[in-house]
Amino acid sequence: MDTAFKVGITCAIAIVLFGILPISPFQDFISSMEQTPYLGYVNWFFPVGRCLTLLVAWGTAIGVFYGIQWILRQFDIIT
Repeated sequence: MDTAFKVGITCAIAIVLFGILPISPFQDFISSMEQTPYLGYVNWFFPVGRCLTLLVAWGTAIGVFYGIQWILRQFDIIT
């Protein structure tokens, strides 16, 4: 019963935070970068798009790992 209460409180807090926080904190920064004429030249020498794709994939994998680990710790399956 205590675990179900913790999960419920965690879900409620997450719903409130997702309602309060903006969709992307970097949205203004990204839209201002579109006006930079030299960004294409930098991307030609250094593949920024590929680096960002790999960074997002790595971050997602780490986030999923820690999320599953947290859930398993809440149910005392792992220590």
